[in-house]
Amino acid sequence: NFISLTTFELKRCKSLILLPKELSNFISFTTFELKRCKSLILLPKELSNFISFTTIDISWYLSLTSLPNELSNLTSLITFDIRKYSSLTSLPNELKGYSSLASLLIELSNLTSLTIFNIDVKDTNNKKIHKLVESVSKKK
Repeated sequence: NFISLTTFELKRCKSLILLPKELSNFISFTTFELKRCKSLILLPKELSNFISFTTIDISWYLSLTSLPNELSNLTSLITFDIRKYSSLTSLPNELKGYSSLASLLIELSNLTSLTIFNIDVKDTNNKKIHKLVESVSKKK
């Protein structure tokens, strides 16, 4: 029985197009890693049911074009890595649900627009965060 499984890691599945819906039965996951699954075209919005996620690493995709907006419901998320996407053209509009987020790693070579990108910042005394907000604001 795998009900208490805490880590899901899947790498280099070249022909995987969709994740099985049964994956949502494993509510104990805290770490979710999908890397180099070149044919994956969609992440299920049911991933937002994993409220205990602390780490999501979904880097190095080639076919995924968007992320589900429902991912903003993951309030326990500490690390979110979405680097090395060649076809991802948009991000969820809001990341305000990530009240525990400590590390956000983004590298998107084909991002076509970023009209609204809200991040709630709880630690208003953090100088690095203020510099980031100033930097992003200047690029508008």
